[in-house]
Amino acid sequence: MVASKCHNVNLATNKWDNHFGNENVNWPNIFNAPLYITVDTKLREFQYKYLMHKIPNNQFLFKCKPKSHNIYDFCNMCIDSNYQMFWECHDVQKLWTEIRNNFIESSLGQLTNFELSYERISFCYNEENSLSQNKMINFLILVTKYFILRCKCRDEIPETNHFKNYFKNRLKVEEAISNLKQQQHI
Repeated sequence: MVASKCHNVNLATNKWDNHFGNENVNWPNIFNAPLYITVDTKLREFQYKYLMHKIPNNQFLFKCKPKSHNIYDFCNMCIDSNYQMFWECHDVQKLWTEIRNNFIESSLGQLTNFELSYERISFCYNEENSLSQNKMINFLILVTKYFILRCKCRDEIPETNHFKNYFKNRLKVEEAISNLKQQQHI
């Protein structure tokens, strides 16, 4: 049982290594990062599925036959993949740009050269900044990815105005879960 799970993790990490051409990735930190980023098990599970390449995109659904095409829903031009869904799509790039400009840079203050990349948003781990900045940025990245998937499932274009409201609600959920967990430990 454990050996098969290790095999699945090795397959997933090999796919990421091949995609980024980087074999010096600290995988334990990447897989453990959601435990420090959020208390919400839904977001933790999402990030694990994302890392394991288990997010259902149209390319996968087309193979399984519930979808009649493998084309990406937002642009209707490219073959759907996680890269397309979470990074390459024009509408998603617009959202990431807005998030970088309006959320991340305003939060970081003097660190205005912060760059988002597919690797950074995929792994939600960045050793360059302090722990508190990492947590805040990575929580934002994780919620954004989840928002993108949610929009795809609802056949909605991911827009910044909707994201702002969604993010405020996710912060309230995060706070409520944290408060509940603290009360249970008392």
